[in-house]
Amino acid sequence: MSVAFDVADAQTLDPIEDESFDIVFATYLVWFEDIHLACQNWYRVLHPGGQLLIDIRHPVTSCLEDDNGRIAHDRAYHDTTPYYYDFDGTPLADQHGGWGQSKPIVGFHHTLAEIMNAAIAAGFRLERAEEP
Repeated sequence: MSVAFDVADAQTLDPIEDESFDIVFATYLVWFEDIHLACQNWYRVLHPGGQLLIDIRHPVTSCLEDDNGRIAHDRAYHDTTPYYYDFDGTPLADQHGGWGQSKPIVGFHHTLAEIMNAAIAAGFRLERAEEP
C-alpha cells in the first residue's frame, strides 16, 4: 500500500481535487480562521465514506493559562476574537530543523460546539469523540 501526501492551504485545499482522499487528518485548529470553510473543503476532498480525523487540545484549554504551575482564567470560553502573540522559535534552532527566529502568530479560538457544528454542516456524520 502506498501513501501520498499533498501540501495545500488547509482551509481551501486548493488545488486538491474533489473526492481524492480516504482520510483527512486535521490538527492545530487554532490556526484556522474559518473553521466552517475548512470543514467544507475537508468534506469535498474525501471519497464517499472517507474519514476526517481531528486531533486538538480541548478548546477550553485555550481559555486557561499556566502561570507558575497554576491555572488562571485568560479569556471567556465564548470569546472568539483572534489573539496575537510572538512565537519564539529561537530555542528550536538546533532541534528538528527549527528556524531560530521569532514570528508573529495569530490564533483563532473555536468552541467545541463550533467545531462539531461546522463538521455537521459540511456533511460529516460524527461517530465518536474522545477526550483524554
